[in-house]
Amino acid sequence: AAEARRIMMAVDAVYSSEPAVKALMPLADAQAANPEEFGLLAGFRLRVIPVLGTVPALFGQAVAGHALCELAGKPIADPVPAPGLSQTALTKLTNRLQSREAKVHGERDSALVQQRVDHAVCGYHFTQVWRGRDALDCVPAGKKPKLGLTRWAMDRPASIDNLVLADERGIVRLEKEGNGWVDPEVAEQVEGRLAWVRASLAADKRATTEAAAAMEAALARGSALEATREAAAESEWLWAGAYLLSGFAVGCATVAVGVNVARR
Repeated sequence: AAEARRIMMAVDAVYSSEPAVKALMPLADAQAANPEEFGLLAGFRLRVIPVLGTVPALFGQAVAGHALCELAGKPIADPVPAPGLSQTALTKLTNRLQSREAKVHGERDSALVQQRVDHAVCGYHFTQVWRGRDALDCVPAGKKPKLGLTRWAMDRPASIDNLVLADERGIVRLEKEGNGWVDPEVAEQVEGRLAWVRASLAADKRATTEAAAAMEAALARGSALEATREAAAESEWLWAGAYLLSGFAVGCATVAVGVNVARR
């Protein structure tokens, strides 16, 4: 499981979430007796339905786009590592976790539980954190009876940084015995994934704080600019008033001089 998880985390892959609409064609009797002799290449399946040429072309385009972005130092932001759940499946996953919190751990404040582990948190863990695989043995969800979420550390409440995806047997054992029985290498990798969640949350919080600070600074600059404009407008009015007054004074002086000259 640990080796499979290392490979899963290290190798980039392109996948299609479109469900297959046709099964493999049955093997002929001669092929069934010795199928490896009929394959075009070793390990290739037989009797597959021909694939439309545009489908592998789309996969190639996705791989090329990924490679170009990596080489340019602009990786694709938040690629989806596994197919997401339908709304119905996500609701069931969330409800089962919230129900366990009440029945197994005695959480009575249902509103608080729903706030800590809502649809968004459960969907994030299934798709982004555990990539649709059992956290304890790395088996995909499609090959297990049913996967669910539970606490990793039983002495802490269920929250975004304290959840693991596991099958029913793993969940029950975790709830009864804690995580001490988990293989140390697997436990270390689980802790690493949860640490990644905490680091991601901290980075998001920093980004939000920086964005808020930038917005406040922009608003402050806008207010300062507006104040400067108001001061400039007021100054223009003062200069205009002074100009008019000076003109009026000059006019009055000119009239006075004219009157004196006339009297003489």
